[in-house]
Amino acid sequence: MPRVRAPFVVVFCLVAALLPGLTISAAAAPKKRATATEKEARGFLETVTALFQPASTVAADAAWVAAIDVSPDHSGARAGAEKVRAALIGSKWVIERARALLTKEPQLDDITARQLRRVLLDAAESPATIPEVVSRRVEAETKQSAILDGFTFCLQAGKNGACTRPAIANDIDV
Repeated sequence: MPRVRAPFVVVFCLVAALLPGLTISAAAAPKKRATATEKEARGFLETVTALFQPASTVAADAAWVAAIDVSPDHSGARAGAEKVRAALIGSKWVIERARALLTKEPQLDDITARQLRRVLLDAAESPATIPEVVSRRVEAETKQSAILDGFTFCLQAGKNGACTRPAIANDIDV
């Protein structure tokens, strides 16, 4: 395990000591009244977040398992989880609703508008308007990741350059 250096600990302690003060001053800032559009946008973002977070967590977990234990089963699970995530994030409803809310951007808080633009940016990666393309992209990325993660590394080469101790990522202790 790497040794933690003293300057890092000092910086960490200073940041930890200052954070409570930062949150208090941010909370003390005056808040303007939320418009009906702002409330509607926040409700939409809460709904979207409630859908996206579990799907993204499952996709990330499947990607991790597929990366550390390269097998067709794990690659298939990764592809399936990514397709579900893509279907949620790029759904027509999400795109249309975010666009509609952004047409009323002057009535929105800056942070809410940024979040809506981020939702559209994420949806652009996996638009449900072209599901066959998204599916092929997910399959291709899964296959590429399996090839990369299953690459055979040479931990020890002999005198003639031949690998005397090959290993794949699963075998390498970090």
